[in-house]
Amino acid sequence: MAQHSNRKMGAKRKYEDPEEVQRLIDDFFEWCVNNPVSKPEMIKGGDKAGEVIQVKVPRMATKAAMCYHLGITNDTWDLMVKRARNGEYGENSDRMYEVLALARQRSYAEKSDLAASGAYPHAYVAKEQGLMDKTELDVSDDAKEVIYKIVGFGRKEDKDK
Repeated sequence: MAQHSNRKMGAKRKYEDPEEVQRLIDDFFEWCVNNPVSKPEMIKGGDKAGEVIQVKVPRMATKAAMCYHLGITNDTWDLMVKRARNGEYGENSDRMYEVLALARQRSYAEKSDLAASGAYPHAYVAKEQGLMDKTELDVSDDAKEVIYKIVGFGRKEDKDK
């Protein structure tokens, strides 16, 4: 019967060097800045009042997007944090933990700033950051008309037909 070594079982780690992870995270945040997204916004006054236009807003740096950029899953990110906390990166453990923790902290801070600026709805950002669990909102019929117009459904009566 073959003898097994003392090595731990499991897939080879994708990243061992915290500085490589830091470079990739920095690249991700720069990519977010350089690749804004568009959102529909209704013109509020003047001859074009009520017309919906596309407005560029900063891209939100989510954990899911950061993981995708790194080529890892959310679970792998969490495992990397756990391994760093447990010292499994050897002398790089403290730095790896710092890189990962600061990336999450920066993501939270930027999302909060985007919500405060009005670029994204406060409720969406709060839910994305785990600060809010409620998914239903009471909305007046007038507000529903505006929402239907913004998302392109036309009038509520047209959608109900």
